[in-house]
Amino acid sequence: MLCEYPIPRRPRKRTAALWEKGGAYAQAATAWVNLGILCGEQGRLEESLQWYEKVRRVRQADPGTTHARLGSLANNIANLYRRMKNFELATREVEDAIRLLQGDPLLAHAYGTYGLILQDQGFDDPAVEWFRKSRVEHARHPSPNVARLSEALGNEAGALRRLGRSREAAVLERQRVELQGEVPALRAVPAISKLVAGEAGEVRIELDGIHLAPEVYRDCDLATFENRLEEVLERGDYGELDGHETGPETTTVFLYGADAKALFGAVEPVLRDYPLCQGARVTIRQDGRERQIVISA
Repeated sequence: MLCEYPIPRRPRKRTAALWEKGGAYAQAATAWVNLGILCGEQGRLEESLQWYEKVRRVRQADPGTTHARLGSLANNIANLYRRMKNFELATREVEDAIRLLQGDPLLAHAYGTYGLILQDQGFDDPAVEWFRKSRVEHARHPSPNVARLSEALGNEAGALRRLGRSREAAVLERQRVELQGEVPALRAVPAISKLVAGEAGEVRIELDGIHLAPEVYRDCDLATFENRLEEVLERGDYGELDGHETGPETTTVFLYGADAKALFGAVEPVLRDYPLCQGARVTIRQDGRERQIVISA
């Protein structure tokens, strides 16, 4: 919807007026959207809202307008109301956007908008869930927009830190750094002392990244899974989570502890319970010997 090259506001208004005068309301609506975007960027929020409302009247009257187009427009209006601190109307608009955008890639944007609306009111706890939905929705697409996904990761991590959930935030921040290519992807490499025979064992969990049901990737994510593992490990002296490695089809999570069998026994209930672990291949290694287990769906 954004023009590739910015056009001065007056020529845009003249173009819109010409289309409107000729009765070409669909073409006029495109020009009005661009005017709405431009006014919003300049902080002219009331004027931006007026242009968007003109677009909505035209598109709602056209039976050929898709749900996605109406949903995208509702999301833009929700963000305007958010910036105007009218959170009641912002919430109403974003909920309408989410309803209209089901099944569309733009749904991730609406989830993020809902998170921002809550965040701006100081409600970080529910905002986290909407930021998580936005991140998961962005990531599940074959070619996600890296900038948008990075933004979703940053929003969620920021809310988690404000809630004092620093470990979860750190996982997301690391993923953001990896996504932006600022450092090589993290491969959990334990200290040499951990690998001395008889002193440490390893549990390696290989998660399927492409073959599970779409709703699993929509509703579950790596950060939540790793947080659950850490909660279990903190309750006993079993070992530690030492990061993950992400490949094109799988993500491998690495755990280390003195007794690999006991370590697996501690985390097994999490693996059996969390849908993201369906079909996961688990390798349990100790003193040069290993055993493999597949977590049944």
